[in-house]
Amino acid sequence: MPSSETKSSKRKSSEKSQKKEEKRQRKNQDFIDAAQPKTTPIDETPTEEPTPVETIAEEEQKAPEISEIDQRDAALAYLSMFIHQKEQWKFQKAKQIWIIKNMFKVHLFDDKQFDEMVCAYLENLQGQARSNLTEKAKSMVETYKAAKKEEPAATEATTETTTEATTEAVTTDEAAEETPSKPASGVSKDMYKRAKKIVKLFAAESK
Repeated sequence: MPSSETKSSKRKSSEKSQKKEEKRQRKNQDFIDAAQPKTTPIDETPTEEPTPVETIAEEEQKAPEISEIDQRDAALAYLSMFIHQKEQWKFQKAKQIWIIKNMFKVHLFDDKQFDEMVCAYLENLQGQARSNLTEKAKSMVETYKAAKKEEPAATEATTETTTEATTEAVTTDEAAEETPSKPASGVSKDMYKRAKKIVKLFAAESK
């Protein structure tokens, strides 16, 4: 049997070998760490979210603007479906509001479109919308009449009482005839005529 001194010697030898192995592994790890490229830590700070107001502003800038003519065309399609395809027609409040707001503009609705489409649609107008439009039309009629009464007599045509006219005067008169007259207090003659039709239309419907 081995003596106690032999066992102690073997244990010490084993411990020395283990320490040497641990030292060797640490050196290897240090070498590996030194060989690794150094990287800059990634900034994980979250980017600042835009406020709701900024988001809305960006969306408004990206949204394409719809021209007045495109809106008119969409309104005419809406009116046409109401008249010719009633079973497929669906009420759209936004389009009705746009039509009522722009129905007096001659450059958007010509006389035929106004008479045959706009008025045909408005015959069915009910409630507060009908009352508001009636008041608006009556106000336009009264505004136009009042403005016409206040026009100075000097603005009336005097060509019937003129017996002699130069070529320059004739040219001036012709140019004036070609130039559209300014609306009286914001209500043109065409707008006045349409307002009268609306007043008459609603008056007939209420009887």
